[in-house]
Amino acid sequence: VSTQSTGDSGEANLIQCAINVLNTSDATEKAQLSLEVCSSWQNKKIETIGTGKPPDKPARPDYVKILKPRDMPNRGKAGSLEMRKAMLHALVHIESVAIDLSWDIIARFGPSNNMPKEFYDDWVKIAQDEARHHTLLHNRLKELGGKYGDLPAHEGLWESATATAENFLARLAIEHMVHEAS
Repeated sequence: VSTQSTGDSGEANLIQCAINVLNTSDATEKAQLSLEVCSSWQNKKIETIGTGKPPDKPARPDYVKILKPRDMPNRGKAGSLEMRKAMLHALVHIESVAIDLSWDIIARFGPSNNMPKEFYDDWVKIAQDEARHHTLLHNRLKELGGKYGDLPAHEGLWESATATAENFLARLAIEHMVHEAS
């Protein structure tokens, strides 16, 4: 997986890299690519912000069955191994969506709002944290004998992102002050 996403000028730029992350369906590859892009930005291997249109919806792996939130099954008996695996699975999915939310806000709202470099620095750091969380949680799930895709997941977080795709302040309020805080 390459972080060398280029715009019209041929040089690597952050927005095209963000779009590449959003278009990566495999969750492990998405987290790894995210970490690579973050490192390249932080080490100034990528210095150009660039432009581009993010996808309406990020790619998701075929191995994860997506249900409506209301159709999600009960997670099982509290404290059981199956319940722990179910909770970890849910958290792995949430962190995968959080990776997408971070890159989407960079690509969707950064250039169109003439955001300063610090905006990108902050959101790249958030994407890095989300990718690390995803990797740690997925590794723990595997230690317990599970894997991402063993259980269904829902797109409630991304549904809110879709609803706020045209409004930067609404996106910040709903995604990052409501969902993250709850």
